[in-house]
Amino acid sequence: MFKLLKNEDNIYEYLVYDLETEFLNGIRRVLYSKLKSYSFDIKNTIIIKNTTNINNEIISHRLSLIPLNVNKSLKYSLNIKNKTNEIKYVYSNDIICEDKNYTIDNNILLLKLKPNEEINLVTSTNISCGEDNISYRPFSVCYFKIMKGIYVKNGVNYDKVKDIVDYYDLDLEKFKKKEGYKLIGYTNEIRDYTKPLKKVLKEDEYTIEEMEYNNKYVYYFTIEMFYKNNKIIEISKNLLIKDFENFNKLNKKDISTEKLTRLEIENGNYHTLNIISKYIRNTQNIYSTYNKEHPLKNNIILEYLKQKEENFLNNIINDIIHKINLISC
Repeated sequence: MFKLLKNEDNIYEYLVYDLETEFLNGIRRVLYSKLKSYSFDIKNTIIIKNTTNINNEIISHRLSLIPLNVNKSLKYSLNIKNKTNEIKYVYSNDIICEDKNYTIDNNILLLKLKPNEEINLVTSTNISCGEDNISYRPFSVCYFKIMKGIYVKNGVNYDKVKDIVDYYDLDLEKFKKKEGYKLIGYTNEIRDYTKPLKKVLKEDEYTIEEMEYNNKYVYYFTIEMFYKNNKIIEISKNLLIKDFENFNKLNKKDISTEKLTRLEIENGNYHTLNIISKYIRNTQNIYSTYNKEHPLKNNIILEYLKQKEENFLNNIINDIIHKINLISC
């Protein structure tokens, strides 16, 4: 279901098929919220001396946003004084780690020091996840979109297409066929309104359509990591399964009505409840939804039509866990 298309410079591109949208969105959301990594801890950043016009809080915040490739807690320092008559630029790789085996390669601009200005600080890394603070997300981008299939009329020579369109031609026999046309490849770049193929083909010789497999959309899924992680999809699956396994342990206040089962779930999260509500609708063909009554409340309400089955929700959770376990990558 997850097929690796490309892995260059820690950018992972996948083709995803035979998977409902809510499950793919659940994987994306759980990576944003639960994937743990190390980052500079604002609370542990001590500004010893700062004669710049940027206050300590902003400097600490800038430090926390520097992407790091470390796997343990480390201590760092930054101590620079501009002894020149020109502006001195301070970059992320000027930050020195106590452990010489670790360096910061990313050349990110932190400060501009005027003549005689000085910055002296110590800081350390801490492990957490995006649920606690956005700076602990170990990737810059994580998103998905529907793949577009390039269909060319039977008998038309399409050799020149490869010269103008960046597309994949793998496993074409798996995907939706179109009568009178041949699926020659798929891409994540083409948009219907650009019509790039008209440079080499007549407009009635091809069509670009959203791809399907087994009546489900085919998706392009990409993650731009700050470090190499070839097991990122497997990790996300395990995080998602863990959240569903913990679902029954969450406090649930029963606020049901005569026709609706309504559960106010303490510390519920969107990625599990989105999957639950859509799974109930799709498999049971009954009404189900979830909502948060107020942004400042931690509780999320799940509701669905009342069912006679006593363990209805538990069975739904078990079915979902089983389906996630079947996702191959």
